Amino acid sequence: MQEVKDMGAAFIEKLHEIGGTDPQGDRFASRDLSLANTHAEDAVMRAVRHITA
Repeated sequence: MQEVKDMGAAFIEKLHEIGGTDPQGDRFASRDLSLANTHAEDAVMRAVRHITA
């Protein structure tokens, strides 16, 4: 479970790197990167739910 969460966090950090935004912030450089973040968070949540079910 922790590995999945870490992978999601690394991906979201990469989104900030791509857009040149602060990884500590919640703003992304574009709507597309913001949507990618939302989908990554959803994917992690669903994978964790599967693991803990």
